[in-house]
Amino acid sequence: MNSLYCFYDMQVSPCSYDFFTFLYSAEVCRIRRGLTGIKLILVKGPNHNFRQDQIRTRDQNETFFQNVIVPGISLIPSCESFMWLSREEASLNIQKENIFPKGYSTHRPTNEYCAEELVASKIRQDDISFFEAPRYTTAIADQFIDQNIGNKDFITLTIREIQRDDVNLTRRIDVDFWNSTIEKLNSLGFKTVLIRDTAKAFSEKILDDAIEAPIASVHLPTRMALYDKAQLNLTKNNGPAVLQLFGKTNCMFFSELDEDVVALSSRWYADKYGMSLGSQFPMTTENKTYYWEVEDSKKTIDQIEASLIATTQLAPNHTFHDKVNYLNTVTVGLRHLIKSLNFGPLREDFSLYRALENYNRKQKFTDNLLELIASQRGKGLDGDAFEEFVAQLPLVSPAV
Repeated sequence: MNSLYCFYDMQVSPCSYDFFTFLYSAEVCRIRRGLTGIKLILVKGPNHNFRQDQIRTRDQNETFFQNVIVPGISLIPSCESFMWLSREEASLNIQKENIFPKGYSTHRPTNEYCAEELVASKIRQDDISFFEAPRYTTAIADQFIDQNIGNKDFITLTIREIQRDDVNLTRRIDVDFWNSTIEKLNSLGFKTVLIRDTAKAFSEKILDDAIEAPIASVHLPTRMALYDKAQLNLTKNNGPAVLQLFGKTNCMFFSELDEDVVALSSRWYADKYGMSLGSQFPMTTENKTYYWEVEDSKKTIDQIEASLIATTQLAPNHTFHDKVNYLNTVTVGLRHLIKSLNFGPLREDFSLYRALENYNRKQKFTDNLLELIASQRGKGLDGDAFEEFVAQLPLVSPAV
C-alpha cells in the first residue's frame, strides 16, 4: 500500500477554507512518509452531512462544498481519488502508516485543520510542496489576462466582504488607502486585479482603477491560476489566503490581532500556529510575508514595493521572529508529539523528538525533554504508549 488515506471528517471539521490547511498538511505528510499519492475520504457529518455549528446554513454548506472544496481538491496533483462517504462506508481497514490524520478512526474522529501538523513539520524541517492550479485553468486565466491586462505585470488583491467574525472590522479593506495604492502601483507599471467574495462577484465596483475578476470569485481553480501568474498576491485575513500562503508566487498577508474574535486572537495564533506578533506562518516559503500592521501607512506601501521586486525564494522560512515565537512553536510541537505517541510511534515521531532535543540544546526550554514528556502520563499521554516509545528510542538513528 503506497498511498496516504486522508480523512476529512465533517463531524469534527468545518466546511470552510480550513479544508485547505488540512489538504496541504496531508501533502507534506505524504512526502515525509515516502508515499506516492493521496486518497482523500470526505466523511459525512451529523448535520445534513456537515458539522453541527453556526458558521453556515445547510444551503451555504452545500454550496461551499460543491463550489470550493470539491474543485479545490485539484490543487494537489498527487490526489489520486476522492470519496464522499457515510461513516459506515468510511470504516476502512488501513495500517497506521497510511492514515492521516494519525490515529484517525470513524469511531473516534480526529481533525487536522488548525496547522499543528505544520508546526511539527517546521520543527522537523520537512520537505515542502505547493498548491498549483490544474493545467486546464491556465488557458482560462490567459484569456482573462489577454482581454483585461495585456502584457503588463499584475498583482492581485483578495478582499473579505462578509461581516461574520469581524467584530472590530480588522478584516475589511481601507478603500481610500487601496485606491491610492493602486494609483501608485499603476505608476510603477503594475495592474491590480481585485478578487471579491463570491456573493459580491458581480456587484457594483468598489475600487476605482482595479480590474475585477468575477471568474476568480466563482471558480476556485481559476483563482489559483491567477495567483500563480501574478507578480504579487495581496490579501486581507480571509479564507482564500491559505491558497496564496502555500502557492509558489510572492504573497503579502495583512493580518491584525482581534482579541474579540477567537480565530484572530493572540492566544489562537500561539496555540494553533506557534506564532507571535510579527512572526511568519509555519511551513511557508521566504517569499511570503505575514504583515501585522494596519494597511494605512507609507511603511505598508514600501513593504508592497519590496515584495514586488523580491526574488521568488521557494525555500521554507524556518526562522523565529522572537523568543515568544520560539517557545510557542516548541509548545505546539510537544503537544503534537504527545498526542501522536498515543497512536503508536512512527519514524516521524522520533524525528520530531530528536529535532526538539536539538532545539533544547540550542535554546533551553526544559532541563530534560524525556522527563517532561513522561510527566504527561495520565494527563493526555497513555503510559503504555510512552513505554513503547522509550523502548524503541535507542533503536532509531538520531539522524532520522
